[in-house]
Amino acid sequence: MKINYKQRGFTLIELLVVIAIIGVLVGLLLPAVQQAREAARRSSCGNKLKQQGLGLHNYASSNGRKGDSRFPAAYTLYQDGNQLSALTDTGGAANDGYPWPIHIMPFMEQNNAYEQIKTLSTNGGAQTPFSAPHFDAVRNYTRTVTLDYAVCPSWGPGITTNRENDASFALSTLATPETFTARGDGRFTLGGSHTYRMNLGRRYWQACMVGHSGNKGNAWRTTRLGMNGGAYAGTAPSATSQAVDAGLLPFAEFEDGLTNTIALVENATLNEWTRNMHGSVIWAGINDTQDVNHNAVSSHTWKRNFHGGSSGHPGIFGVLMADGSTKFIGTDIDQLTWRNAICRADGRVSTLE
Repeated sequence: MKINYKQRGFTLIELLVVIAIIGVLVGLLLPAVQQAREAARRSSCGNKLKQQGLGLHNYASSNGRKGDSRFPAAYTLYQDGNQLSALTDTGGAANDGYPWPIHIMPFMEQNNAYEQIKTLSTNGGAQTPFSAPHFDAVRNYTRTVTLDYAVCPSWGPGITTNRENDASFALSTLATPETFTARGDGRFTLGGSHTYRMNLGRRYWQACMVGHSGNKGNAWRTTRLGMNGGAYAGTAPSATSQAVDAGLLPFAEFEDGLTNTIALVENATLNEWTRNMHGSVIWAGINDTQDVNHNAVSSHTWKRNFHGGSSGHPGIFGVLMADGSTKFIGTDIDQLTWRNAICRADGRVSTLE
């Protein structure tokens, strides 16, 4: 006897049910995948901060004086003591001098690039290395150099603030997200760029200049220091007769402890590491009367966050402490805790956990 089996296909309803189930599973899976990817990026970001911390400490050990290791200045002109004006806002700080990322390059397996910058800084042999404001040749070369430790993997062109859960913004501004990449004409290339800034504490930039009349002019200014500011040859933050010490920051000046003071702050505005201003350092206020406000929206074209930390990580940003440890802290950190963490000698300590 012959038995015929009739093959039965899916009905339309069954097919729609299967599609719906698959859609639900994909909807559940995608956030988990995205979270896993962000966790990996955050781990990579922390590693980049750790590498720079090792570079800073290796520099400090190699440049120790009188039994104490010393960090580099945030920004330096080594030889020419007449160039203080070149290190101030009004003197063209965006284009002159040599910021900390250049100082630590020999300790970050970037010695070849460092030597090229050093050679170019002589202006064809017309001056000693790093002795005067640098020229286009230096900037043009550094724009071809991509430092693998200098840009957070969560950064991307057009990155904007997440406004939905950001209580620091007025409700009237929620409709217009701030872009971190809009510094002037914006910067979107990784060559010569970085997203990590040196912390200068709660002081105005010019008052952070080693050699400026306002530098350590009184106790109020001294306690508001973070990492070291700009420097020019012949003047050091501590008493010394050695010009090579100009601008170096002894560990002993971290009276609140290296563990409790922020050295580098992650910032989502991509900038050139060969330039200064907020591109290589980050400071608290634009004048002596303005205190730090981490959550403030800047009036400048590059928007937020001109004064504090920011990143592509949802709700957090990375910091490197002066002892070389790394942390991720919330963008909603309260102002008192933030102020304590960015000052090295104010006598107030806040634990960042």
